[in-house]
Amino acid sequence: MQNIIDYLEEILIILGFLTFITFGFMLSVKLGVLFISVSLFILAFLTIIYKKKVGEDNEGK
Repeated sequence: MQNIIDYLEEILIILGFLTFITFGFMLSVKLGVLFISVSLFILAFLTIIYKKKVGEDNEGK
């Protein structure tokens, strides 16, 4: 059950970023590209945090 919740969280995060990027392109191309850059930076940061958390959880077992 926890795996399903994790997958739903990931899908919601990705949909949020896609909406953020789409809104940027609706305003202008430059803003859309800026939003893509910001979104990729935030996703990379979240991935690093997630990998650290998973690594700590595996060490605890």
